[in-house]
Amino acid sequence: EWKGNLEPGDYIITAKVDLASTEQKVGVEAGKMATPHFVLNAGRLNIRAVPSKGAEPDGDAQIIAEYPGGDSSANYGERKFVVPAGDTKITVKLGAGEVSETFKVAAGQVI
Repeated sequence: EWKGNLEPGDYIITAKVDLASTEQKVGVEAGKMATPHFVLNAGRLNIRAVPSKGAEPDGDAQIIAEYPGGDSSANYGERKFVVPAGDTKITVKLGAGEVSETFKVAAGQVI
């Protein structure tokens, strides 16, 4: 939310939630309030890195996401990602163990 005054004109506004973002041009007119509407075209991944089935998340397990347009730095144990729609590869590393899986994320989907 912007709290301030802008001179009339066109601005490029970026909206970002976690790893998903979008930009759009917004026109500002004198004496009028601009009310842009942003669609991120994103979904959510809820990742719990566990050492074995039924175990609790391990805070030492690295979680790395490769998503359309970028990748994330390592997170640990448990993480919720908002990512752009498309293929997202999650890699989890714990000690000498490593596993990767690619998810097709649809807009609005929670995995």
